[in-house]
Amino acid sequence: MTPDQRQVYNTKRREQYHRQTKNSRVKRRERERTRYHSLTADAAKDRNARRARLERERYQRLTQDELESKNRKRRERATFARQKKEVAAAVAVAAAAHDLPIEDSTTSAAELEVPVIMPTEESQVKSETQPHVMVEETQESVPEVNV
Repeated sequence: MTPDQRQVYNTKRREQYHRQTKNSRVKRRERERTRYHSLTADAAKDRNARRARLERERYQRLTQDELESKNRKRRERATFARQKKEVAAAVAVAAAAHDLPIEDSTTSAAELEVPVIMPTEESQVKSETQPHVMVEETQESVPEVNV
């Protein structure tokens, strides 16, 4: 298949996909999952080897700049995923400290005064060498009571 034919084919398949109903998508995913898991060990090995070869070829076609850009974006996504996880944990701790039920709470991190630190280039370089925490811990000042 020539690149032009492949592009026309992919465009047509994309349009068909978007015309599907939600129920059709669910059924198609189930069929694909069943087919994927029903392969014998040899067929699964062949499939995995073929996919690995294609992925290696795709990476080898990238220029150095494209590869660096792709890796930078991957690291940024990983950083934001870690940050999101840490913020969720901080919100859960803060909600527990304020006796708020987490599943019923609509309280955000901002309402609970949980500071969020956006990653900088320095923190990304540091994160490659050592683990880091994206959420600062704050200590609330407790007024002293004279009795």
